[in-house]
Amino acid sequence: MHSDNERPPSVDDVSILIRAGRFDDHLEALARVLEDRRREVVIDAARAFQPGDRVTITTVSPKYMQGAKATLSRVNTSTATVILAEARRRFRAGQEVKVPLSSLKAG
Repeated sequence: MHSDNERPPSVDDVSILIRAGRFDDHLEALARVLEDRRREVVIDAARAFQPGDRVTITTVSPKYMQGAKATLSRVNTSTATVILAEARRRFRAGQEVKVPLSSLKAG
């Protein structure tokens, strides 16, 4: 850990150390910690969103859906069903689409 007056290591710093082999004996443990944290982030996102919230689809495939505006219809553990506010290629406005919670942001 770092003290209050120390800057925590950046993602680049950690990446460099991992690539240099400094944590080779701990790769499995690091992978578990990262996966656990990813799950926690998704759970926190699920708690933050409520049906009726207006959202924007961010990182998702197909790419043409990125930036689409929608209204949250249902929230599950790791996914959400949204109602599109606008047409996007094969998807029409008003259509329900299931997306990962991690691909949504408020607004």
